[in-house]
Amino acid sequence: MLLYHGTCIENAISIMNNGFDFKKSGKNWGSTYGNGIYFTPNYETARFYAESNGIVLSLNIDITEYHL
Repeated sequence: MLLYHGTCIENAISIMNNGFDFKKSGKNWGSTYGNGIYFTPNYETARFYAESNGIVLSLNIDITEYHL
């Protein structure tokens, strides 16, 4: 499943180098629906959250069935 994450360039570089940092969740738009890291299947939505000087990261997520 292809998902998008809109963010500023500084955060995008950090994500690409170090992965997502859950300690940063809840900053900026990351608290709109509660603390978290948000993804969308819609590029235009991610572009909105990246704002005019940000970047959109695309992630190919493999969703598999989980069993306990």
